[in-house]
Amino acid sequence: MRAANAGNYRHKITFQSATPGTDQVNSFGERIPGWTDFWTTWASIEPLSGRELATLRSQGGTETHRIKCRYYPGLNVTMQIRYGPADQFDDAFDGAFAGGEGAMPPRLFRISSISNIEERNYELWIMAEEFLHP
Repeated sequence: MRAANAGNYRHKITFQSATPGTDQVNSFGERIPGWTDFWTTWASIEPLSGRELATLRSQGGTETHRIKCRYYPGLNVTMQIRYGPADQFDDAFDGAFAGGEGAMPPRLFRISSISNIEERNYELWIMAEEFLHP
């Protein structure tokens, strides 16, 4: 079995699953689901090229990034991926960024598809769309 190249995994990401019953309401009265950390790992985050984006857009796709990581059972498309520190969000203030001046807010990705490369349970390729924190 071929091992995934760990040297390419330089982004620390966290898969998060929706937590029922922990929804919050933002200032517009919209429900925001609560999220619980499921698994943290190292990964590769690659923005899609212009040609890939054009092809996906012509087929109705919204993906913006390809994320590669080691295989882990239980991951699914109902989850989201967080890249960046969790402690930079202050939930008490409607999810507002609390990282201070010069700090980068965490980035969030909505998972569109997960491919188990060669069905060998060693590497996953995830197509995802980056979105703004509510």
